Amino acid sequence: MPTPLIWKVLNSNFLSNRYLSKMPITFEYNYVSQHKFHFEKVSKSNYRKLLLWIFNVYFLPTIVTMGCCGYVIGRHASHPVPNVTTVHVLIYLIITPALFLTAAISKFVIYNGEIATVRLNCLMKVFDEIDHLNSNMHGRSRKIIKHSIWKSSNGELDYFVRLLNVGLPVLFYSIFPMSAFTSLLVIQQMLSVAVGVDEKASKAVKKWMVGLNTANLSGTEKKCWHRKFKALRTI
Repeated sequence: MPTPLIWKVLNSNFLSNRYLSKMPITFEYNYVSQHKFHFEKVSKSNYRKLLLWIFNVYFLPTIVTMGCCGYVIGRHASHPVPNVTTVHVLIYLIITPALFLTAAISKFVIYNGEIATVRLNCLMKVFDEIDHLNSNMHGRSRKIIKHSIWKSSNGELDYFVRLLNVGLPVLFYSIFPMSAFTSLLVIQQMLSVAVGVDEKASKAVKKWMVGLNTANLSGTEKKCWHRKFKALRTI
């Protein structure tokens, strides 16, 4: 049976995603008993508002990602590439049906979301009535005396929950792409430095090998230094 924490998590999820593309499903919530889903059917009059959501759900994962996976699998089947291993092919084979499932769920939501939300709201209403009857049978009030898990000991809302209720700024969502871009930039800079160090080290080892061949050393000493330089070459 749904608990107050489940409703709170659903509400926080919809609140944190409201700055993203508009979805056809919304959630209405208050702290007493009203929990209800609303569905906006996609039609010619409102498809412009949901166009970004449709683009993110269908075009990016279904067309772009599945097209790339199909290209890699087909290319490897016709002309095998040594760098593409069996593990890569298996990963792409796992991703493809998952994307099919995502597209199928989204299509079901678009065509049958209205009926599904009505049924879900009826079930939630039944659960609320059962909970209300159980509370009356045990002689308890409908309101919860004990503070909820998302409240502090004095009854005030938690700091993070207050942020969600007030509304997070749009810049909050820029943290994720900025961190990803920064990681790629750092890796790129470190890679060039590592390659440069490796090139300089290999040139130095070659010079040492040439000097070793021309040096006046005994056979044992020359073999010892030759092994050391050979070990440095692999590093």
